[in-house]
Amino acid sequence: MKRPSLPSVFSGLLLVCLMLFGFAASAARLEVDRQEMAVGEITTVHLKGAPFIAVVDWKVSPELEIVDSDSKRVRVRGARAGAGKVTCEMNLGVHTLEIAVRGAPTTSAPPAPPPVYTPPAGNAPTYTAPSYSTPGTAAPLSNLAGTWQINAAGYQGRLELSNAQGMLIGRVWFDAHSIWEPLRELYFDEAIGELSFIRPGANQAYRGRLRGNTLEGKFAQGSGDGYSANAATYPWSATRSGMTATTAPIAATSNHANLTLNRDRFAPGEAITVNFTAPDGYAGNAWIGILPSQVPHGSEAENDRHDLAYQYLQKRTSGSMAFTAPAAPGNYDLRMHDTDDNGREVASVSFQVGAVSHDGGRGHTAQAPSAAPSTAPRSDDNLKDVVNQLKGLFGR
Repeated sequence: MKRPSLPSVFSGLLLVCLMLFGFAASAARLEVDRQEMAVGEITTVHLKGAPFIAVVDWKVSPELEIVDSDSKRVRVRGARAGAGKVTCEMNLGVHTLEIAVRGAPTTSAPPAPPPVYTPPAGNAPTYTAPSYSTPGTAAPLSNLAGTWQINAAGYQGRLELSNAQGMLIGRVWFDAHSIWEPLRELYFDEAIGELSFIRPGANQAYRGRLRGNTLEGKFAQGSGDGYSANAATYPWSATRSGMTATTAPIAATSNHANLTLNRDRFAPGEAITVNFTAPDGYAGNAWIGILPSQVPHGSEAENDRHDLAYQYLQKRTSGSMAFTAPAAPGNYDLRMHDTDDNGREVASVSFQVGAVSHDGGRGHTAQAPSAAPSTAPRSDDNLKDVVNQLKGLFGR
């Protein structure tokens, strides 16, 4: 039997490749979660109806910037106002979609703080307190001592306060984090019945008015250093539970979800090592990701829409992960989730990206970094090489 010549075999294989690459490509389309967004916001563009073999290359106009992408989607952030354009080059074809990008919203200057409030030296920078009616006779400092059930923007937990020789001290426990956090710069203004304190681990400043057995106010998301008067604020309240405050701290164990950092400030692009503990019952796709701090806490699905980078726990109950600090300065969180399938946020820790002092942060003891994530090329890269060769042979 006469064997087919090599040119015939090559031509046949080439024809099959062209058929596979082009099959059903005309049915592909782009869909976006939000057709309009503001500068700094993030949305996802999905590739629908792609053929079985699809080599995808994403590009955007200057109004947008790519956060991350794969063969099925691309997440983009608004970079500047205008009509943004997303281009998907797939299998010798091109698909486009437009996204309107609005300018960043302007925030009017906040009103001056109440003149009757004079914080002690070293207290957190002042932010605009919520307006309240004039209180009656304020409670003495000793009446704050005890255990309070706290609700901070949907986060449930306990607030413990005590009076030590005229000085107010306290700590807070959130069920989602499962660890006691010491508070600092606690101050109670008896003239107006207002409590203020700093939750340093999350870069949050709290204020609330005392009425009977209830504290109610707002907290600002942002660190004490570099604090902005325009920082996002959220409601919080606490109700006295009637329980006696304990003094022995409760340590986190491997049965609780917890995240810790060796420091809380990093330069753009710097390596970040986060240490974690997690229950052994979490799914294999439980994950830790970096998100802007202004993203509301609690919903795994919402966090999944805004994460800038992520890694799966893969059933590990403790260890460390290496991330890279975002390029844009600002306030960020590392957040842990119990599953990647409509789960819940179970722990978080905050940090800042910006200029770093000579000690690299707040003077915390450094811990050994873990191995860097794998940089092995994806299988998509090999397919892209084939498509580029076909483009050279046949043109677009």
